[in-house]
Amino acid sequence: MDLLVFAHAQKVVSIEKNPSDNTFQIIAQFNTADSSWSPPAYIRCLCVLPLSCTRKTETSLYDWSAIVVGMSNGYVRFFTEKGLLLRSDHVSDSPIEEIRLGRSVMAGNQELTILSQTDLTCIEALSLYAALKAAKNQLACGEMDVEKVAAHAKLNVEKLKFESGIDVVDFGISGPLKATWFDLHSAATLSHQGYMAKIERSSLPLYSTYVFVGRSPYVGFGWHTPGASQNVLSDALYALGNQ
Repeated sequence: MDLLVFAHAQKVVSIEKNPSDNTFQIIAQFNTADSSWSPPAYIRCLCVLPLSCTRKTETSLYDWSAIVVGMSNGYVRFFTEKGLLLRSDHVSDSPIEEIRLGRSVMAGNQELTILSQTDLTCIEALSLYAALKAAKNQLACGEMDVEKVAAHAKLNVEKLKFESGIDVVDFGISGPLKATWFDLHSAATLSHQGYMAKIERSSLPLYSTYVFVGRSPYVGFGWHTPGASQNVLSDALYALGNQ
């Protein structure tokens, strides 16, 4: 463990391990909120992303770390471990509850998934890595307009809405899952069409899967196929919540 990050209210403290004597020292203390926000927003969750180095001479497993901060006003803000703001995205109209990184069927085989009270936002990790790296380089060269930097580094995002009445407070990314033909026919039978349901596909789908906990339902399982026209995640949670 080389980096510890603590948060309270609007502030974050980064503590880094000194390899020479194995002690920890504070390397940054910074405010995560924007002074223009009214009413003020506060930190709801954190996620630290160690970004792998690309230099062959680098001895560390990663080059630098990005601190992802979920705010109570639906913003997700990305900082370096030294407190430099890389980008700020308004992800949801409701508070951010949790942020997790996990395996995915999206490009790069990883995704950063953000849970709010109303939806689940999945960011393709490969596009996020490229965007954060570009932002860090441009800011280091003197570009101070974070919004301008972010506009030139778009993220590949899938936004999944929960059905009304679903109350999820936490989740885990359970990774990719390839369905079997039995699963496919069973799901079709349990759909609204029942035994009249038609399966019109020549190959088995590959899903990103999640485990949810909350008050309604207490435990739920959701899945979706990136790029699909139908919101499978909402349908799955809605069905589980009514069983």
